[in-house]
Amino acid sequence: MMAPQQPPDADRAYLRTLTLLYVEDDELTRQQMELVLRRRVGRLVVATDGIEGMLACRKELPDLVVTDIQMPAMDGLTMAQEIRALAPSMPIIVTTAFEQSDYFLRSIEIGIDRYIVKPVDLGRLDAALTVCARRLRAERLLAQRRELEAEQRRQQAISVLAAGIAHDYNNMLQTILGNVSLARLVAPPQVDLALYLEHAEASASEAGALGHKLAILANAGMNKLKEVPLVPLISAVLRDATEDTAVVCEVALAEDLPPAVQVTGDVRLLTALFAHLAVNAIEAMPDGGTLSASLSVATLAAGDGLPLPPGDYLHVALHDTGHGIAPKVLPRIFEPYFTTKERSSARGVGLGLAMCRTIVEKHHGLLTVDGQVPSGATFHVYLPLSPA
Repeated sequence: MMAPQQPPDADRAYLRTLTLLYVEDDELTRQQMELVLRRRVGRLVVATDGIEGMLACRKELPDLVVTDIQMPAMDGLTMAQEIRALAPSMPIIVTTAFEQSDYFLRSIEIGIDRYIVKPVDLGRLDAALTVCARRLRAERLLAQRRELEAEQRRQQAISVLAAGIAHDYNNMLQTILGNVSLARLVAPPQVDLALYLEHAEASASEAGALGHKLAILANAGMNKLKEVPLVPLISAVLRDATEDTAVVCEVALAEDLPPAVQVTGDVRLLTALFAHLAVNAIEAMPDGGTLSASLSVATLAAGDGLPLPPGDYLHVALHDTGHGIAPKVLPRIFEPYFTTKERSSARGVGLGLAMCRTIVEKHHGLLTVDGQVPSGATFHVYLPLSPA
């Protein structure tokens, strides 16, 4: 018996994720082939004849089939023909001890992928399995690519719509807010009228802030890109956010952090990012606590486990000593309008962290979070450093 030729790593690895249905009526052959196939696939389903194989196919939904031809009750080619009616693209490999022309012709008509004569040569079997795995992997990648492209088109359409709505919405609010402000200036000093105008002005301002968040979530382009020194920006934002609160702010810089570390970005958006993360931390500590910010340079290489290109990044870890984040909440923490807070009359609740993630992604970075109840939460921000 010839030594089996090793298939390409990617195809071999993918083959080990697949479910294979093996149908063979001869017990000794079946036992031997089971040992071979279990080493090559992720899951093996075994049947002893065509009828049993057909039932297993309906129940187990395998990715590919290896079957003998001559079997009692239902032969392998008849079974393959019925499988083709259920799953037209499923790869099927047949094995037989008889080289008969009618078998070949029926195999061609059914669309059998590979025809192997017994005794089975493991090299030919490996080659056949590899070809099938390669085709299935290519089909999966193509389906994923099409799904991604369709999702990108949907997101682009939503972004264009949301950006247009946010633009018109803010323009209308500006007109309302301007007129209310003018009315407050010229209105007689009547307490009720002044109070009504004050409430209208506050509501319009709040709606304007919501419009700003929506514009960011709509993925509107960044403005005025420039080199931003992040250490002073983060220090100032956190200091201002914690001023007049019961929260103590601590900023720690790594010893090897360059004194003028910079990223290329939008100052307005970066300020909003760290301001909201600070407010989020403060709200998690209603009775006071500590907001710690540690800044360091993270040099990422391929295979480090983060979905970022290799390179140098500023890593900002913001840790609060609040109540932490429940494990069931963590997967949804960045979803728009998802919040663990009580719903109230405040607008825009649940948009802040979604906005933060969008800002970080605009800057080609990454925002993650981990937190254990009740030991607080840590938000990790990775932003690519500007070239020196």
